[in-house]
Amino acid sequence: MSEEPDERRNDGFAAREKLGWMVAGALFVLTLVEYFVAIQFEQPLLWLLPFIIAKGVLIIEYFMHFTALFKPGEH
Repeated sequence: MSEEPDERRNDGFAAREKLGWMVAGALFVLTLVEYFVAIQFEQPLLWLLPFIIAKGVLIIEYFMHFTALFKPGEH
């Protein structure tokens, strides 16, 4: 019976860890896309903005836990 709480904690940690790796992978892919867009266009700023914004949102939400600031008792 004492193993159940540990298993639940480990499952929760494993899920968070998996999500973290998925977000890191998404950031990696977005960075590669940014690189290839940047070398294709002479002035790539407008082409890069969606990727820059997407990366910023991923970092702010999943690594900085921004939305948790607005939930009661989360900060």
